[in-house]
Amino acid sequence: MATIRDGEKQSRYVLSGPPLTEAEVAGADLPLASYLVQKLAAHGHRVLQGDTVAVCIGRSALFAPALLAALCSGAVCAVVNAALPHESLHRVLHELKPVAVLCQPQFEKSASDAKPADCPLQVLGSAESVADAQQLLMRSAQGLKADNTAPAVALLSSGTTGHPKIIRIPRRTLAPTVMFIPPNQWVSLARHCPEDRLRSALQQVRVCMTGGAALKAEAHAWIEARTGRPLTQWYGQTEAFPLCMVVSRQAPAPHGSVGRVSAGMQAKVLDLQTGKHLGPGVDGELCFKGWGFSEEYTDKEGWVHTGDVGHYDADGNFYVVDRVKELVKYRGVHVSPSELEAWLLGHPQVSEAVVVGLPHDEDQEHPAAFVVLAQGATVTPDELKQLVKEKACGSEEKLLHGGVFLVESIPRVATGKVSRGQLRRALLERVTGRA
Repeated sequence: MATIRDGEKQSRYVLSGPPLTEAEVAGADLPLASYLVQKLAAHGHRVLQGDTVAVCIGRSALFAPALLAALCSGAVCAVVNAALPHESLHRVLHELKPVAVLCQPQFEKSASDAKPADCPLQVLGSAESVADAQQLLMRSAQGLKADNTAPAVALLSSGTTGHPKIIRIPRRTLAPTVMFIPPNQWVSLARHCPEDRLRSALQQVRVCMTGGAALKAEAHAWIEARTGRPLTQWYGQTEAFPLCMVVSRQAPAPHGSVGRVSAGMQAKVLDLQTGKHLGPGVDGELCFKGWGFSEEYTDKEGWVHTGDVGHYDADGNFYVVDRVKELVKYRGVHVSPSELEAWLLGHPQVSEAVVVGLPHDEDQEHPAAFVVLAQGATVTPDELKQLVKEKACGSEEKLLHGGVFLVESIPRVATGKVSRGQLRRALLERVTGRA
């Protein structure tokens, strides 16, 4: 039985730091969003309505409070992928010219090295919630000028055709009760969240949307069945934030479709090899023309060549299959990674799956899969290869000749899209020993 004297001896080896200041104690008692509003306000004239605050955060619960705090302070919230290479992060932060940078603790060094020298850095932490949190945030927000045309957030394009571009989105675009998340996150929500809780949480959402990657009809229908809400596939480009496709004014699109051509827009599908126009049901490059695009993104005739592969049906509904650059070419035959990914995701023990091409001297490329398994999963790579073989029904080009690799996570850019370039490099290093 321990005695008081034993306790006194042990206490000698407990080291304590200096006491918290009054300001630190007050900050610890505030919710994170409110705390950040106060920290931003502490910069005084440095943070004015319309100034830019860069939020360098990965997939973290810290993102929402940081976004809320920036918006309530009147700043334009620039969402920056914290995992960008140093050169890209440096270029983006210097182009944004932020008055402050917010980041997670693990990105403190990279953000500090990349930001402008005179720009303060705020490392995010956590804080307890208090009853007056809502009032503090509301007071901050109510002081803003009512200009819904002013920018609210700055997003980076995916950078699939070069360096990411900075796209500023006005406040009015964010005002509707719309939930927009990538397909992989919808799948994760539907698979891991109890159905009653998921349905309850989505009751107040007016429109459920997804985009940024192809969503197959089977997965589309399954998500709607689990959530009890219709899910609309959005299609467009960051450079032309207005939608290419109709998402509300016409009849609902079939599962897997992104809808019909919007008013004032034109569309065509071109053969990937010859450039000739294609008819219904034939995959090719999707091209659009209309009022929503800037001339700097169009060809001489005003057409935007999206780099997306897809087709339209007899009723004019469009279906996006893949990106031109993401197609795997096996012995001259184009293979759609999203089709193979959908087969893998159909396995109940698979949480995420991404298929890329492994260069091959004779066959051009071999499809290979990176797979994240659900907790407690027992399925093996060989069993997943067999699953795809059964689904392929004799199509040699669709087999996973490059192998199946189990990983803990899939690298993604800030918009939620898969960083396939990073996966290809990892695949080369892993399989061939060369980058």
